[in-house]
Amino acid sequence: MIGRLLLSTRILIIPYLIAYVVAGLDTQEGLKQKASALQDLRYYERAVNDTFQGAGPYSVLAIGPGFLYPPPSLLIVEPIKAIHDEGMKERIVMSLNYLIIATMIWGLIGYFKLSHREVWYWYILGLWFAPFLESAYLGQINVVPLAGLSLFFLFLTRRPLIAGAGLAIATFSKVSPGLFFLYALLTRRWRACAAAAMSSLVLCSLAALRYGVAPFLEYPKLLAWLSTQVTLGTNPQSFEARIVWLQQVTAAQPEYFWWLSPLVLFCQDIFLHQRGLNWYLCGVILLSGILLYRSNNERHPSFVIFMLAMILAPNVMWYHHYTLMLLPLLIWMGHSQLSPRVVCWCLLGLFIMQIDRWQLTHGFLIHLFGHLSIIRLLTQQVRRCILPSKLAKA
Repeated sequence: MIGRLLLSTRILIIPYLIAYVVAGLDTQEGLKQKASALQDLRYYERAVNDTFQGAGPYSVLAIGPGFLYPPPSLLIVEPIKAIHDEGMKERIVMSLNYLIIATMIWGLIGYFKLSHREVWYWYILGLWFAPFLESAYLGQINVVPLAGLSLFFLFLTRRPLIAGAGLAIATFSKVSPGLFFLYALLTRRWRACAAAAMSSLVLCSLAALRYGVAPFLEYPKLLAWLSTQVTLGTNPQSFEARIVWLQQVTAAQPEYFWWLSPLVLFCQDIFLHQRGLNWYLCGVILLSGILLYRSNNERHPSFVIFMLAMILAPNVMWYHHYTLMLLPLLIWMGHSQLSPRVVCWCLLGLFIMQIDRWQLTHGFLIHLFGHLSIIRLLTQQVRRCILPSKLAKA
């Protein structure tokens, strides 16, 4: 209770929130100087046009302007494309983005039986989150899988049909949330699994009726091509891109970063970075999944671990993908019942994400925070399962 009161007092939280909002808006201003509003949405709309013209949604095979999402995601883009007034389209897209984030936060507060007086600042954390601002500005699709996974989490134990539908929407808008089919199986939520399978069938059937079966035949080839791509520089956010950046910094200023030399020498093979990351995250998911299967009490920590692994794993990754980070961090805070240590750690991570875009490490600190969070949660899971009696007495 003391921890809750301390974190709810304006003396502690308001200076943080002011810095948080200013940092987020500053990061967003940097984006506006480099990109136009709804820039990525226009790539999606072009994919719809190409589909109806016979070229297919995947006619542009390129990172950036290419459409890389499953065919059912076209069902989301087409109604927005039908809005011809660009000003109206931008207002609608932005409003939907903000509505989804606010509704997600409202749902989580109710789920964990928290008071709005305790966590009113969650709305500020979400609505001024720099990756979310970037995603909304570009017209990205990130809030759709975020909404789907939120429905899956909130209704898994109460309304399995809604949970299953949410998982299907998340998976067929971004693919990677398909990992949570495994999560549903491990928690033995058979009705949710069945609902997810049926919802997936409905979405795919609707997309096939509307756009034909050709996009479904092309998409596995696109995924295979995508898995071989390497994106480097300060803009890409993949782990391998950040390691290569670290190597370049170390080589340019060895007198300051000599202590990183062993890491740089160990990671000379660029593909080794991603393979090592994938094996490590597969191990994390396997271990957390086993613990989840043994104890349903681990469903919240495992959800957070699964989601952090899902976000950090891709070999093609951008800053706006961190929008998905909101859900696991808010779940972690809620599950801990606002433990001061957990809340402070999550607030630190969110602030790092606000500022580590154009300056600092261009995302390396975000990866570091994510992996330290995974290790911390997994260690706690192992301790609870191996030493339950000792921890019960503590």
